[in-house]
Amino acid sequence: MALICILSDSRLPFADQTDACHTAMTTPMGVRTVGWHLLQRIGRLSGARVMVFPDFVPPTDAYRERLHLACDCTLQIVPPAEQAAALQRAEPGDAILGIESRYWVDEGCDFAGLIRLHTDDLGGVHLVTGLTGDEVPREHVMLDAAGRVRRVQRLYARTAWAENRNVVVPVSLVRQVAVDQGDLFPLHALRARLASGGITNRDVRLDAGVTDLHRVDGFVPACRAAVTRSLADDDLPEEFTVRGNTIAIGPGAGLAPTARLVGPLIVQRGATIGERATVIGPTVIGAGVMVGDDAVVAQSVVLDGAEVTADSIVRGGVVSGNGMLHVTQATPTAGAAAGRMSINQVTLSGKRTPRRIGRPIFPAIKRGLDFIVALLLLLFLAPLWPLIFLAIKLDSAGPVFFLHSREGLDGREFGCIKFRTMRADADQIQRELADANVVDGPQFKIDDDPRITRVGKWLRLSNIDELPQLINVLRGEMSLVGPRPSPFRENQICAPWRRARLSVRPGITGLWQICRADRDEGDFHQWIYYDVLYVRHFSFRLDVKILLATLTSLGGHRRIPITRIVNLRRYDHATGDFPAALPT
Repeated sequence: MALICILSDSRLPFADQTDACHTAMTTPMGVRTVGWHLLQRIGRLSGARVMVFPDFVPPTDAYRERLHLACDCTLQIVPPAEQAAALQRAEPGDAILGIESRYWVDEGCDFAGLIRLHTDDLGGVHLVTGLTGDEVPREHVMLDAAGRVRRVQRLYARTAWAENRNVVVPVSLVRQVAVDQGDLFPLHALRARLASGGITNRDVRLDAGVTDLHRVDGFVPACRAAVTRSLADDDLPEEFTVRGNTIAIGPGAGLAPTARLVGPLIVQRGATIGERATVIGPTVIGAGVMVGDDAVVAQSVVLDGAEVTADSIVRGGVVSGNGMLHVTQATPTAGAAAGRMSINQVTLSGKRTPRRIGRPIFPAIKRGLDFIVALLLLLFLAPLWPLIFLAIKLDSAGPVFFLHSREGLDGREFGCIKFRTMRADADQIQRELADANVVDGPQFKIDDDPRITRVGKWLRLSNIDELPQLINVLRGEMSLVGPRPSPFRENQICAPWRRARLSVRPGITGLWQICRADRDEGDFHQWIYYDVLYVRHFSFRLDVKILLATLTSLGGHRRIPITRIVNLRRYDHATGDFPAALPT
């Protein structure tokens, strides 16, 4: 699988439309350009091919020269007429990272983190902002021949449905097959097209927002913030000279002796500032700009090649190459003013997970006890592991361990480790066996599952297959006691339940494992019920009870009534959250 990074480029609507050089990628962002910053992020992705898809024709030689100069690397520039063919030449399994350069996302955004979130069962992963509307789900229900529910897919309007028109999508990661018959840009239309086709999208919400560089009230504040950041971080090319730590001057710039400069300020290559002119920062004076005598430029951006005529005043705006002045009095947008962020800091599929449940001291004590107990158990059971390794290897081909992506505390994903109990190609076979599923909800289980190996049956029966999860406990990804660890796909069934159960670490054992009725059927509503019940009663005493019950029930093979573990009466009378009709 190859990674192909494709950046869209477009003319700035407030720039000189006769000059194809004034585009989103070539526009100044601090001392450098938007394109330079984007390619620095892409450069951290090893082996990525980079293309630029401009939305105008034809890309002139001047544009190519300026883009290569601005980005300081070799790019493949693909005109609109050839963009569809360029997409089709990629392999179906290739990953395509689409980036809309008109949207400035804070530099803390981690493209590598976005790639780690993408899995084969997702149509695309999207950075999004501007989500609006209530969490009203839409459901797709699949029934078997007897009319029983076999599969429920629930997606929320605020994260996946095409009619959410206010969504801004600056970055998307999709497989080539998702765009083989359609355009890649704009990304919000691609996301809507995938959703309307029944393909699951995963949204990574940017709560701080992004800045639309096509809007003057977004472009100017973003540039001013970049000026301050570049000077504060001392992030300047060697050919620039610095005055007083607040003014950066590019090579070939001409400053009149009587000109007054008040930083933070960046004067690009070849710019000229006339006699008695005043420039007040944060301001960017673009390459080749001419600021006339006695002119005043304050908190503005003067695009490359533009002219500020003598005696004129520019404040809080943009001066373009055709001499037009575009003014805004807006305050900096959320995207420009936001601090640094990463994939690990954003929320998935809507609202932020609420604060963790319980007293502040207990989670810290629980984490310490988890570490100590997991370490002791791993040392005590170490002699058993080589025998398990050998049995698995002799029984069937494939790795000893099975690693599956699950969501943990606050929705952070981790690789849940188990001993492999199935054939190596179990995932592919599961789709063929979908009609034989005997459990409800997003789970999958069939009688006499042909994918389970002979050693795997013994490992499951004795619960030894879960011993490697002690490594997850040691690393802080899981706890000894907690809700059942589950993947992203299963957690989309119910958003309030998801937010509750992800407020604590998932556990190797828990209420669902020891208290559930009809163990063979694995009723999904019991899973939800017991996980939320654990979060509501989160305490040291409850953990001790569950650990003891796990031992006495032989790892959940003998059911323990929930009334022996949790006192339900106060919840039945006070809130009605746990009605008596649910299993007790």
